[in-house]
Amino acid sequence: MVDQVKVIFKAIEFIESHLKEDITVAQIADAAGYSLFHFMRKFNQIVHHTPYDYLMRRRLTEAAKALIQNEQRIIDIALDFAFNDQETFSRVFRKMFQITPSQCRKENGISFQFLLQAKTLDELKFINSDHFSIPLVIEVEELTLTGLMIALDKNEQKVATQKKQVLSDFLSACSLPKLATLYEIEYGLNHQFGKRYSFVGAEKEKLIRSSALLVDQTINKGRFVKMEVLESEMSLALAYIHTTWIPRVGLVENKEMFVCGWRYDATLKERTIFILIPVK
Repeated sequence: MVDQVKVIFKAIEFIESHLKEDITVAQIADAAGYSLFHFMRKFNQIVHHTPYDYLMRRRLTEAAKALIQNEQRIIDIALDFAFNDQETFSRVFRKMFQITPSQCRKENGISFQFLLQAKTLDELKFINSDHFSIPLVIEVEELTLTGLMIALDKNEQKVATQKKQVLSDFLSACSLPKLATLYEIEYGLNHQFGKRYSFVGAEKEKLIRSSALLVDQTINKGRFVKMEVLESEMSLALAYIHTTWIPRVGLVENKEMFVCGWRYDATLKERTIFILIPVK
C-alpha cells in the first residue's frame, strides 16, 4: 500500500504542475504509469476523490484565491484555469462553493474549509493507515461547558503555545474529577478574514471547584460529524473531514467552528481525541 500511495502522490504532483492546462484523466494515469481503469480505481481508493473531482476542486480552489488576490476579469481567470467560457466556470464554481465568482470577489473570499488544498504525502498516508477510521454522523444533546476563552494569534507558530497556556490556566482555576472529559471549541475558522477564538472547558455540573474567572459556553443540540484520532493527527483529520468527507457525502457545515474532546490524563504521552463538527 505504501508504494501505491507514493505512485498516486506522483499523480497529484502532476496535477498540481498542470492545473492551468487542459489535461485529461488519461494523461494523469499515464504520468502515474497505470492503465486508465486501474488508475481511476486506485486514485479513488487512496485519495477518496475521483481524479476528475480532485482536478476540478483544485482548479476551482486556486481560481477562488485568484478572485480575491488580483483584479483580473472573471473570464480571464476562467480561461487561466482551463475553462472554455465564463458561463461554464460560474456554473461549476457555484455548484461547488454555493456562491458565484462575482459574489466570492465581492465578499472577499470563501470559508477555508470549502477549499481543497493540494493533498500532501502525509495526508495520503494518514487516510491509508491501518488505524484510520471513517467519520460518523451522530446526534449530540445540548451541553453546557465552563472554561476560559482566548483570542488566537494570526501567527500559527504561536497558537499551540496559546492553547497550552489557556488549558493550564483552566486546570489551575478549577478542580475536576478523575479522567474528566475536557473540551476545546475553536471559533472563527475563516481566520483569513477575521479573528479566531479558542475555548477550553469541561461540563459545568461536573466541576468540583470553580472560579469567577470562568465563562460558560454551550454546544447546541444537533447533528455532528465525529472522528477519533491521535492528537498528532488532528490537523490531517480536520483537512480530510472539511475538504473530502463532508463534500463527498453531501453534508453542509453548520457554522465555522469545531469541537474536540479528550479524557484528561496527565500521565499520557499522547492522547486520543474526538473531533465534532456541526452539520446540517
